[in-house]
Amino acid sequence: MHVKGLSESDRSLTALNLTSGHNSIDLRSWGDADKECQNRMGYLASIHSDIENKAFVSWTDQKNVWIGLQRNGWGGWDWVDKTPLDFTKWAEGEPSDSGETGEACVELYTNGGWNDAFCSTTKGFICKKHKTYSTCAYPIDQRDDCGYDGISEYECISRGCCWDEAGSGPHPCFYSKADSACIEKGGTCKDYRYVSCELGYETNLCSGGAENQCCFSCASDDDVCNDQADEWEMGDEQCEAGGYGTCQDDSNYCASGSYESGKCGGPTNRRCCVGWCNTWL
Repeated sequence: MHVKGLSESDRSLTALNLTSGHNSIDLRSWGDADKECQNRMGYLASIHSDIENKAFVSWTDQKNVWIGLQRNGWGGWDWVDKTPLDFTKWAEGEPSDSGETGEACVELYTNGGWNDAFCSTTKGFICKKHKTYSTCAYPIDQRDDCGYDGISEYECISRGCCWDEAGSGPHPCFYSKADSACIEKGGTCKDYRYVSCELGYETNLCSGGAENQCCFSCASDDDVCNDQADEWEMGDEQCEAGGYGTCQDDSNYCASGSYESGKCGGPTNRRCCVGWCNTWL
């Protein structure tokens, strides 16, 4: 049985395998980078949220890298892994080339913006693939339906649910009955040590160890929530200037263990997680 799930911004990628290439050996054209990702049983990375975009930026070692977006020949753009284009982060003035033989592939800038570039240019790259998600490994009699007839694997996983590609149970898209308290509140069970959630975590709603907590984030189609989150971020400069720290709900894991108040926009529980190097000052 091969059961899969997805997390957005897990550094160890509990539910994604991430491979980045950004040294002289790994510099490749977009096409060669895509082939290399497929050789590794993945694809050039698709990006579906601002959280995921920021996570990938943090893993690129301050170098521009290829992502899996390519011009489709009909005036638009498609992800190479066939997932929907439900999020974009074009840099100012981009995409700048409308020619079909021109800048037809997309790179991720170190500041998080996207740029269309010539596909033959050699750059680092990020590969992404689904892998077995341990918290989805539940017997059939311990599963609850998390989708509907005909739901796609992508939509199922994007909901924070599990996908059984072998079709060994009545519900290919499911969640554990033990996690139903979290799911019914609109959350998803994540390992809080690796996944940052915009609206924070609630404990005692998920199965497994204490590290599995109920994550709450804005849904991609919830404009009110996303607009509010964007407004909060406008007040984050004091924390994030110069790489001092990261603003997040303080129920999220902070690797340095040091939170500071009064440096972030939004509610009072949204505080500055100080970077390791700055805790020594």
